[in-house]
Amino acid sequence: MTSAVRVVPAVAAFDVDEGFWYSVPAHLSRRIGPGAKVRVPLGGSHVHGYVVECGERSPHRLKPVSSLSGDLPVFDGPLLAVCRWAAHHYVTPLSTILARTAPPNAPRTPPPGREGSAVAPSLGGDHPATRLGEDVAAGRRRRPGCLLINPSDPEWVGPLLGPALGAGRSVMVVVPTALEEERTTRLIHERFPGRVLSASTRHSDRQKTMVWGQLATRGGMALVGTPGVAFWPMAAPGLVVVVEDGRRAHKSRRAPTVGTRRILRERSIREGAVLASVGAMPSVDVLALGPDFFYSRRRRRLWSHIEVVDRREGGNHGLFHPRTLAALRAVTSPSGAFVFAHRRGFAPAMRCGACRTLRRCRSCGGRAERGPACQRCGTELGVCQKCGGSYFEPLGAGVERVRGELKRRLGGSRLGVVGGQAPIAVGTEASLAGAEQFQLAVVVDADGLLHAPHYRAEEEALRVMVRLAGHLSPGSGRRLMVQTSSPGHRVLSALRKGESVGFLQEELDRRVEAGFPPQGQLMAVEARGADPGRASDRLAIEMSGLGKRGVSVHGPAEFGSGLRWLVEGGDLWDAKEEMRVLASRWRKRGLVVRIDADPIDL
Repeated sequence: MTSAVRVVPAVAAFDVDEGFWYSVPAHLSRRIGPGAKVRVPLGGSHVHGYVVECGERSPHRLKPVSSLSGDLPVFDGPLLAVCRWAAHHYVTPLSTILARTAPPNAPRTPPPGREGSAVAPSLGGDHPATRLGEDVAAGRRRRPGCLLINPSDPEWVGPLLGPALGAGRSVMVVVPTALEEERTTRLIHERFPGRVLSASTRHSDRQKTMVWGQLATRGGMALVGTPGVAFWPMAAPGLVVVVEDGRRAHKSRRAPTVGTRRILRERSIREGAVLASVGAMPSVDVLALGPDFFYSRRRRRLWSHIEVVDRREGGNHGLFHPRTLAALRAVTSPSGAFVFAHRRGFAPAMRCGACRTLRRCRSCGGRAERGPACQRCGTELGVCQKCGGSYFEPLGAGVERVRGELKRRLGGSRLGVVGGQAPIAVGTEASLAGAEQFQLAVVVDADGLLHAPHYRAEEEALRVMVRLAGHLSPGSGRRLMVQTSSPGHRVLSALRKGESVGFLQEELDRRVEAGFPPQGQLMAVEARGADPGRASDRLAIEMSGLGKRGVSVHGPAEFGSGLRWLVEGGDLWDAKEEMRVLASRWRKRGLVVRIDADPIDL
């Protein structure tokens, strides 16, 4: 028998998930352990791989490990378990997940650095979040915490992070975008100089590797980064914080379609850390975890005044009601007003041009997009079910259409970009990243948000408008104006109240009743490159095999050059296991396969 290790090669294929055994040369025997990044022979070449198990094996037919990359493991046992779970949940090869635990360069122990500033065991005083931070430091909390506060307010940093850092526990703070990473890093550094690590996208690979090494080897540090750091190893994990967990940026659109909140939740369970959500509005998924709520010192009113404008008042005014135009004319300071328009890819719903009834699929009840067939199940949509009309118009308005209307009504000199000198800026939600505060924010057509064709539409609508309201500067006259044809909608009622938890609880109850996440599970499957006719029929037959044990398979629906299915059920664990085999088979046939677990849009 000889010393051996099982290595998962860094090859994006399901076939290598179990790994292969290799012998360990004598000069590496004391340096290689679980989590080591190595180089091994595979086929006719050498590839990187990750050690997932050590043991003894017969040396017969075992190839030796070629070399060791770096001197630090990139994961330990609990983090490996998280990676295995993620690979199965998101139906992706294990090697693609393991690669996310490693730094850009070889993982090496960082040189000794200066110690950070001394941190008292508790820095929150009588702040409501102090108890959450102190429970983390003492290791006596397991339930998630939810701090309802604007993330740009520095009030939350000390009470939440201070006790954990003072106890030598590591903290990971994951924010949606690079601009917010810079802002949050500044907030934490001002309170705890020398204790914050920044995983900035502007850093070189060498700098990122250095930050990775410090987090992996030193406790009592706080890492701030975008979703890509969610798999980084931590020494003495104590607290994992996700900022504005409902934001779309926390869910990867490219395979593997991992979600920050799900990964951090799994880490908190397996590593003994505590999950905390920070933001004015948590997601329904966080609410389903049964968190303890902690409010800012301002208590429950978390955003400014809301003014709902009924677009039906006084006839057809085009995109802007006279009241909205009057408010925009009154703004004179640079970037004083922000006009929100739907971004491309928001999947606007359609309504009948005659009776203005929302267009729905007769078969599955889904809200319909453009086109003659349902995007969810492929059923032909036909005419309006209420009046028989054949003309349908989209809900919402694009940026260029909004700019053209404002230019005609107010003049082009008043229009500009966020941060510019013109009084009015027009943009999408992406334009808000890094934006300062406004006097006035306008939602041109809230109906496009409220009636978007996916099950998260109402939660998403409230989240977007809460974020807009969070960018309003304090003071009288500051307000968010929401134009809508549904002024009594329950989302707008919650927005007026200035508190979201009651609405989210109702939304959770509705999803539990309907079997939608977080009660049930969804998985979207797309296949491109299939020849029409028999090849497409064959794929449909193979997909239908997933429809077992309470699993429903909707589709296929044609889109572009491919087919799309939606798999729905209370538990998709077995269906995902079968989908791994099916996806591997399809890819070997030359198809391009994309699998989206927990899809945001249906």
